Amino acid sequence: MTEPYTSTHIVQITDTTDRNARGKLTSAYAKHAGTHGLRDYQLQIEAARNTLDIGVFASELVHNTERADRILIAHNCAPAEKEDGTTNNHRSDFYYADLGDNVYAGGTINGLELSYLKGRIQKLFRGANTNSLNSQFRSLQVLPQTLVAFATPSAREDWIKRGIFEEVSDIDKHIADVPDTTHVIEVDEPFSNVKLWLSRDDRRKLRDGSEARILFGDISVEYGHGHTSEEPAFTALVRDKLFDVPLNTNVVALNSSSRVLGSQTVPMIATIRKRPAETQPLYTVPQVGVPVRLGLRAA
Repeated sequence: MTEPYTSTHIVQITDTTDRNARGKLTSAYAKHAGTHGLRDYQLQIEAARNTLDIGVFASELVHNTERADRILIAHNCAPAEKEDGTTNNHRSDFYYADLGDNVYAGGTINGLELSYLKGRIQKLFRGANTNSLNSQFRSLQVLPQTLVAFATPSAREDWIKRGIFEEVSDIDKHIADVPDTTHVIEVDEPFSNVKLWLSRDDRRKLRDGSEARILFGDISVEYGHGHTSEEPAFTALVRDKLFDVPLNTNVVALNSSSRVLGSQTVPMIATIRKRPAETQPLYTVPQVGVPVRLGLRAA
């Protein structure tokens, strides 16, 4: 009988995922995994639009009820930072977080990349080698090597001694909190179901509601306070499960397959219909990140 082994899932969430980029990243992880004796890993390279998108995806990976034994998450969103340019392609440093339970993350901190996992961070380090190559391609030439080393105890200890990993004492200074505004964190494709991050107040009210009046905003909470769009509000019944309402009815289901910060369940808005992959819901599908106004009628 085959002996069990420690399963390892490596995910790079980045803003460049064309075919050639994926091929080069795959080789980079193979090279550095070999250097550090990391065997039998599964590699996944996924695109993300912004730091909120990265942060939600990372949190879902960690809180997945069927997650691997060990997870390495590389996150990269590194646009130009200064209007007048940066010498030698230098931009903000990469940071590396030990999230406990064999979960490690590393990459840019330009917004909300680790905000949805902030409560799990046990130790945070700055990567002093981030700009050492004066390279535009840090997510290929620096991040894979450094993240694999960070997740390898003996290599991390050595790199700390060499000054490559510098521990950061004030996590709050570097990792932002998730905005306490209800907002869209995911749109399921092809069904156009809308998953929500709930503010503390809305989470409390939604549990006691029977019907919701919903209005989507149009500017992501990542960039400030999104104002209300001109799209009309719509109503939805609040139910524990998705299919607890008749066909052609909007529903806010309190439970979905997604889990985020603190393993909280993620509610989901949907229109129940016979051919959900081929038909449109009874609401305008919002962008990820926009605020959501919930007016709730008590049960």
